[in-house]
Amino acid sequence: TRWRNVAVDDPESRRCDLLDPRAASACARNDDSRDCYEYHATCSHHGAYQSRAFEGYSGSGALQLDLDFPRHSRCAVLITEPIFRAKKPLTMANWFHELRVVVEGRLCLEPACRVYQGRLGSSAQSLLIDLTKLDGCHQCKTCWNLQPVHIDLHVDPLTRMATDVCGLASTGKCVPVGRWKHYDLGCTRKPESNGNDRCWRPLMTNLLTGETTDVRNPQLVKLAVSTVVVF
Repeated sequence: TRWRNVAVDDPESRRCDLLDPRAASACARNDDSRDCYEYHATCSHHGAYQSRAFEGYSGSGALQLDLDFPRHSRCAVLITEPIFRAKKPLTMANWFHELRVVVEGRLCLEPACRVYQGRLGSSAQSLLIDLTKLDGCHQCKTCWNLQPVHIDLHVDPLTRMATDVCGLASTGKCVPVGRWKHYDLGCTRKPESNGNDRCWRPLMTNLLTGETTDVRNPQLVKLAVSTVVVF
């Protein structure tokens, strides 16, 4: 198992210039203020303040977490991915469909393991694990006695996406829908189609065999974990 620890690409954090409204707010009254110092420190020492995440593919094996819980805790874990300010890249795993969770050697499904979509239009997804609801694990109800709790996160990419991931918006544009609505899927109109299935994701066609394949390579699908909180 080998997952990379990578910097989370945040375009806003790189805007360190005099035109940045954050600089005007922090340094407007006094260039020697604490706020102004912290703003410039963040920009000049960007690496020290950089958000980071663990990133893995299906070939990376599982991300293995050994978690300790305080006594009499709720025995719950919240795991989140980085926040994407723009559309989520096509190669980012969809946690609803492509995340497999194993807790103490047992496959974890709902209601013990539940994936949530970020609120207020956020593209970030999160995983809430309630150990007290895990079937067959009586010790999980007093998780602090396990010390640690073993949680494995696996990336299981879809070999081919469903055909109904694109739909027609009220604006007349073809957009991602459902649990893929925050992804950059390249949805477009089907040629010569006027029915309910007017939108689709173009597929790659092998000119020699005529076979069609998804442009999304499963081997390039990755999962990123930026935060793990026990409570």
